[in-house]
Amino acid sequence: MHFWWACERQIAAAQGTPRLGGPPDCDLRDITKRMFETIWWVHENVRPKLVSLVEHYQASKSVVWIRSPEALAECMAQLQPEI
Repeated sequence: MHFWWACERQIAAAQGTPRLGGPPDCDLRDITKRMFETIWWVHENVRPKLVSLVEHYQASKSVVWIRSPEALAECMAQLQPEI
């Protein structure tokens, strides 16, 4: 999922769409190849280790799998104290 979010961001940058966050002078188009290589490497090498670690503790801990921006927003809203 993160790969597709990154793709959308890179396409928007190539089209000149303003973006939120990140360093103000960073041209996203210049880092596209390196970013995709990093995302792929993490997905292939780090993610399996993290998933295994989480699955090990899932029976005894509360584990929340976040697979979309909406799920992230919902999780964050539950963590926010009521004001």
